[in-house]
Amino acid sequence: MNTLKVGLIGCGGISAAHLGAHREYPDQFRYAAVCDVVEAIARRRATELGELPVYTDPDKMMTQADIDAVNI
Repeated sequence: MNTLKVGLIGCGGISAAHLGAHREYPDQFRYAAVCDVVEAIARRRATELGELPVYTDPDKMMTQADIDAVNI
């Protein structure tokens, strides 16, 4: 099975719940980029997830990042 590369849009409080659910399936998908309009919040989440690329513009993330899907 191929691992789905996901871009996370919105790195605030509710994203923690999404991350918890996704961690239960590490072989099925992984986060590959993060985006939040508040860059500091995006950078904090990117560090937590393994130094992922950070974006503040969702359109740029969706066109530039190596992702297959997004989680909003």
